[in-house]
Amino acid sequence: MLNPQAQKWVEKNYSKDREDKIIINKEDTHNIFGKKSNLIGPLVIEDFSKLKTICLSKLKITSLKIINCSQLTDIRLSELTKLDDLSVNYCSGLINLEVSNCSKLKFLDCSYSPLISIDLNNCPEFDKVIREREIIRNLLIVGSTGCGKSALANVLSGSDDFEESKYSISETRSFKNKIFKWEDTKYRVVDTTGIFNTGLAVEEVFSRIKEGIGSMPEGISQILFVIDGNFTAYEIKMIEICEKLILMSGIVKYLTIVRTRFSNFKNEKRCETDIEKMIEENETIARIIKSCRGIIHVDNPPINILVDDDDDDDKEDIIRINKRTREKSRNKLLTHLVKETRQGLYYKSDMWNVILNN
Repeated sequence: MLNPQAQKWVEKNYSKDREDKIIINKEDTHNIFGKKSNLIGPLVIEDFSKLKTICLSKLKITSLKIINCSQLTDIRLSELTKLDDLSVNYCSGLINLEVSNCSKLKFLDCSYSPLISIDLNNCPEFDKVIREREIIRNLLIVGSTGCGKSALANVLSGSDDFEESKYSISETRSFKNKIFKWEDTKYRVVDTTGIFNTGLAVEEVFSRIKEGIGSMPEGISQILFVIDGNFTAYEIKMIEICEKLILMSGIVKYLTIVRTRFSNFKNEKRCETDIEKMIEENETIARIIKSCRGIIHVDNPPINILVDDDDDDDKEDIIRINKRTREKSRNKLLTHLVKETRQGLYYKSDMWNVILNN
């Protein structure tokens, strides 16, 4: 009889970037390993970006932790007779948790997961539920393809989790999010699909942006509208179409414009001159700028530079300089965001849905 470890089995058979459901029952292991086989031991399901459903039945796992699966809405667990510890954390879209006939389950931690329905049936040893909530500031990044959205997400989060493109084709085909901490405050940054040049229909782009918004159940603390120079004709057209909704809905009060690739971002006078040029450029743009939470100039030069054998030292020096520049950009933008999000106000997702559906 072969009893494979649950963790190794899941890691081998399920992709974190592709799977939208994980459904495993005892019969599945029987078909592969023989009639008396089963999955055993602890299992952690973490950072599955598209996972929506988990169904586990009649397995011999001893503990289960489900962490940071932002698209996950439904969990169904039945007859996990060895399970005594269940944690479901940072699953921001989770709606339903059903647990039945788990005879040894004693402990459930569903902190930071906004569950609407919890159904525990025939779990005789169950004793305790922990359900803590934390304060988190949600940052939604939007903008045209190739303007530096993913680079900005990496800079803000201090990570390299977001794929940065060297070209005008979007590397972000769905949304990605990352939680990070700055000055004792937690932030969630969400990078969305580029509005133009993604190869996707406009309706699909907005649908994926809505998915990103759905990962922030508390609401949106700040929208970061990213541009990499003067507003393009596309961006102006988009803003002109949406101006009435932007101003009347009140969302402009949560909007910060982030001007990327501005090498003089540390020079306050140069930044002010650039803002004046934007205001003079278009009346609609001027109204948005004057109503929003400001324009922040930054520069996030690339650090994923390929090093050739002939010029290793030069490239390493450039990477080192670029990292310092990115850190200064991070300090500048987060200093602004600390001030703008201090009151803990959120723009709610249902109001966003009205805008995206018009």
